Amino acid sequence: MAYFEGSSLTYQESSLLLTDGLTAKGKPLNDQNMVKDHFDALNFILDEAKKQTLLTPEFIRLLASKVMKTTGGEVNVAVGSFDTSKGDFRKCAVRVGERYFAAYQKVPDKVQEICDMINKRLSSAKTPQEIYDLAFDAHFRLVSVHPFGDGNGRTSRLLMNYILALKNQPLVCVYKEDK
Repeated sequence: MAYFEGSSLTYQESSLLLTDGLTAKGKPLNDQNMVKDHFDALNFILDEAKKQTLLTPEFIRLLASKVMKTTGGEVNVAVGSFDTSKGDFRKCAVRVGERYFAAYQKVPDKVQEICDMINKRLSSAKTPQEIYDLAFDAHFRLVSVHPFGDGNGRTSRLLMNYILALKNQPLVCVYKEDK
């Protein structure tokens, strides 16, 4: 079983990479960088949760930049370019299967709406059920906007876990087969 989608590393290979710095023989460098970037992004959200950092579009963009730090890059499209390794919002249409996501021009406002909703609900979410409902809703809303050129699922799941860490709840691991 892969550690998370997009990477060919198993849990054991990911663990050896992160704890001992041992790369997985025969596995693509990009997959190993993806695991390392994700781990660094996880540590970032845990540190920020301790600081009680307010959720803003800039925070989400910074999180996305950490997810895509070494595996992202500049994307050139008809209206200009954006850099996934810098957490830039996409400047293109995006479709996954039959589903189309919000027009790129609407992305900044939609991400601001998500942050406003989360910040409002954070103060009233007290019970574990309310906290988990908020975290799952935040994940669903962000991934439904698909604001980035790549790394949307990973960024959305890290946002979900940021909310859980902020509220001192156990983190959630979403396995590929459970999506």
